[in-house]
Amino acid sequence: MNITARGSAYFILLAFFLLSAGMLASESELTAKLTGKVVGAPDCISTLKMTPGHAEIVLAPGSSAETTLTISDVQCGASYIRLDVEDLPSEYFEFAPSYLRTLTPGDTGRFIIYLDIPLDAEYKAYTATYKLYTSEGRYAGPELTLSIEDVEKPQLRARTESITEGSPSEKESMDNSQFWWLIMLGAVVFVAAIYASEYFEKKLHENEEKRKRPSHGKTTLRSLVKKDRKKEELNIKRVSKALKKGKKR
Repeated sequence: MNITARGSAYFILLAFFLLSAGMLASESELTAKLTGKVVGAPDCISTLKMTPGHAEIVLAPGSSAETTLTISDVQCGASYIRLDVEDLPSEYFEFAPSYLRTLTPGDTGRFIIYLDIPLDAEYKAYTATYKLYTSEGRYAGPELTLSIEDVEKPQLRARTESITEGSPSEKESMDNSQFWWLIMLGAVVFVAAIYASEYFEKKLHENEEKRKRPSHGKTTLRSLVKKDRKKEELNIKRVSKALKKGKKR
């Protein structure tokens, strides 16, 4: 197989690799979108409602308070439900229970969030977001504004309306971008390996040709020398014959 044919074969393999990776990515994306589906009920998508106890809380350093997050209107059910409060220092809060095992349609679940502000906390306002993680998907919930101010007693303001999430949040787009970056990196390494292999093979072929050329040169030179010697010997014989004939006369 020559270099062109080999290169074509390599590129066919590369195209197959990229096609397989694309199909895998599409399958992963489809799986992520279907995490809210319930087996046996193809038209059922897991949804739920999150209702915070308070929308805004104002606390002074060294003070504490508690609020709640109620989960209701669960469609299709949810299992292994964990809570997280994003964009709020972890030392400022705790919650109970650590997780809810299952919620079926018609059930109501509740997390209690305990806020405890350190004495040395700086005066600052935080906008936190409730996040729920379940076996069926990830849910982005309502926001909680926590302000650290110099107040005599905690100030809690309730939210007048509840927050409803329609469906589980899909996986972070960063995961897909990292996946495609890995595919592109693999493709670049693959192509580089191909060209490196072709380059070193070509160099090896050139070196072999160079090794052969001196030996061919020596053989040609020897043959030329032999031919010249034969010509000289013939000339000498002719001259000697001519001299002998001249003496006889």
